[in-house]
Amino acid sequence: VWNEECQGTNGIGTCLVEQRTLTIHRDQHFQTRNTGLSCTTAPIYDHEGNLVAALDVSSCRADLTEAFASLISVAVVDAVRRIEAENFRMAFPKARILLAPVTDKGSGALIAVDVDDLVVGATRSARLALGITQ
Repeated sequence: VWNEECQGTNGIGTCLVEQRTLTIHRDQHFQTRNTGLSCTTAPIYDHEGNLVAALDVSSCRADLTEAFASLISVAVVDAVRRIEAENFRMAFPKARILLAPVTDKGSGALIAVDVDDLVVGATRSARLALGITQ
């Protein structure tokens, strides 16, 4: 189990607690046995905006540069957005899915509307961008 209680500071546990994408690099891990790892982790939210999982990419390469770690982070976030978008579409199979009008087109801000154009769902990104609290 990769939670904070069992492993101390680690990518998965810290991501789930802080609910944000992050990298725990080598000696930032609490447990000595994990200090050879660099872990980049992003939270995954369900169609209602609830935290349900995390996607982690870990490397044990000693020569992992900050630039390459940043590239890994971009790939992890992109994969998470794709997972969330697909899960969102599956949760609203009869709805029309629209991209929310936000400045970052890659934000994953999706809205589901029914046949009467009533909003029946919104991703966490859309809720945050549009100030939706329910």
